[in-house]
Amino acid sequence: MPEYPVTLTPPLQKKNHHEETTSDLQITVYTLQSSLLSQHKLEDALHEAEMKCRKTEREKEELDEQICRVASMMRDEDELKSALDEAVLVKMYQYGT
Repeated sequence: MPEYPVTLTPPLQKKNHHEETTSDLQITVYTLQSSLLSQHKLEDALHEAEMKCRKTEREKEELDEQICRVASMMRDEDELKSALDEAVLVKMYQYGT
């Protein structure tokens, strides 16, 4: 997982009004930093899911191509069987069997 240039800064303890304001700001900064990290992680997860989807699509295309090749081979086999059956019938007719 990539490193992010965001570091989480925990808020200070509240002591007086000025420090409360500072602490509130630090809490806000901490929350925003956490949200930013979460967003980066979600973006990474989305990117990974997109890559898996593309891989799955490529694998599906490869399987479709294999199915087409097998179907073509089966048609060729059927044609060969038909030709062989016809040749056998011709020979049987020629020999009067």
